[in-house]
Formats: sequence, C-alpha cells, structure tokens
Amino acid sequence: MLKTFLDRTTMYRLVLYYLLALFAFALFFGASGGVPYSPAALLWSAGVLIAVSWTANAFLARIFHAVTNAESMYITAFILVLIMPPVSFTDGAGSIVLAAAAVFATASKYILAIGKKHLFNPAALAAVLSAYLLGIPATWWIAGNTTFLPFILIGGLMVVYKLRRFDLVLAFGITALAVVAFTSRDPVGGIQATFLYSVFFLFAFVMLTEPLTMPPTRILRIAYGFLIGILFIQAPQIGSVSLSPELSLVIGNLFSFIVSPKGRYMLSLVERHPLASGIYEY
Repeated sequence: MLKTFLDRTTMYRLVLYYLLALFAFALFFGASGGVPYSPAALLWSAGVLIAVSWTANAFLARIFHAVTNAESMYITAFILVLIMPPVSFTDGAGSIVLAAAAVFATASKYILAIGKKHLFNPAALAAVLSAYLLGIPATWWIAGNTTFLPFILIGGLMVVYKLRRFDLVLAFGITALAVVAFTSRDPVGGIQATFLYSVFFLFAFVMLTEPLTMPPTRILRIAYGFLIGILFIQAPQIGSVSLSPELSLVIGNLFSFIVSPKGRYMLSLVERHPLASGIYEY
C-alpha cells in the first residue's frame, strides 16, 4: 500500500506532503511546549514566507514569461519556515528578514538560471544571503530537536526512495561520518551528536536531493555527495567566512553546474500514427 502511494505520488507533491507534516508536528509540539516557538509565531512566519514567495513568483514568472510550478514554490517556502528562525507578528524586523529570504529564494530560480535550470538550491542560497547580507543565519531549529527525529527519518526515507537517490545520500553520509570519526577526539560521541543533534538528516533528505541542482549521473552524484560531506562537517573558515551546511550545498551546486548539462528540456508530442491493430504509435 505504501509503495503504491509512493509510486502514484509525484516527487514534488511527496516532498510537499513531508514538509507539511513536519510543520503540523511543529505546531503541535509548539502548543505543548516541545519547541520554543508558539503556534502563532510559526503560523505567522509561514504566512509571511508563503505570501511573499507567491507574490514574487507571480511577478517574476510574468517578467520572464516562465511556466510556474506552484508545488516548487510552496516547497521552498516551507523549507525556509523550518530552517529560518520563526518570528512573531510584532517582530517587524524579523518579518522583513523572512520576506527578504523568500525574495532571495524565488529570484534565484529566475535570475540565477541557465537554460531554464536554476543554478543553486533556492532555500540554501536564501539562507546564505540572509546570513551574510542581513546578519540572520538559518538556525535549522527543527533539525536539532530530537523530538522531530523519527518524523524526519520516516518521511525523509520515503522521499529518497521515491527519488531513487540512495547513492547520493549514502556518499554524503558516509563521507560526513568518516570526517567526524577522524577529526573528533571522541569519534563515537561525535557520530552520536551528528545523528541526534545536527541538521544531518533533514539536510540530506530535503536539501541535498533537490533534483535540478544535483549531477545527472551516478558517478558524479557520488562525487557531489563526497564533496558536500567534507564541507558539511569540516565547516572550514575561508577568510572571514565560515562554512555552514547551506553554504556547503551552494558550493556543491557550483560543482554540479560545472560537470552537468546546462539545460532543462521539455518534450512535446509532434504526431502519432495509427497501427493496423488500432493502437497508436507515438
């Protein structure tokens, strides 16, 4: 039954269902004190991000004469809901930051795109720009709370199964954990902390597997996961810039762009020919 559901559900819709379920659990745990944000703050943050994302998407789609994907827009908005710090209705400055993050993410799909294929993961780029331009980094507040870990794991594995991208996730995960084991004074404790208190799983299941910014072949996907796995854990500092999970993904997106075809193609039916049996050949 589960396999049938996964096979009949589109990839974008499944990811959206996953994020909506996480948000619903966040509302429940917010009401019961399981997370430090009230349902009102979570709903307000979601409202700001969705409203601004929808407006920016409609505006940019008209300017660029592009076909829009509403599910993609909502996915990006809800990723930002779950990784950016939620704000209350009375926090005007915080609301502006969320609105700016929504604009950054939406604009990147149209402006930083080649051959109708965006270059960077929109949510990751928005988080990077929010951190370095506005001084408000992503907190990944839902990922560091062990209360959500079972839900992140169950839904995330469904997403990876649907995408058939276990090669990418395993390459990333094995590399990241190997780096932890070799660089930590307490390898077991480091790996345990990575599993329980970091953004490891949500990052791997939702951000890393974004289809349009990953390489197209298995070998390249493994290299992509390897590169991001190293940057994700090491978080080295380059000058005054310290790498974050989202910045490591943006750097990985550049690698993917260099080694991948530079286009997104849509096929259309030209003609069909009837066979003797009455069945049409396309």
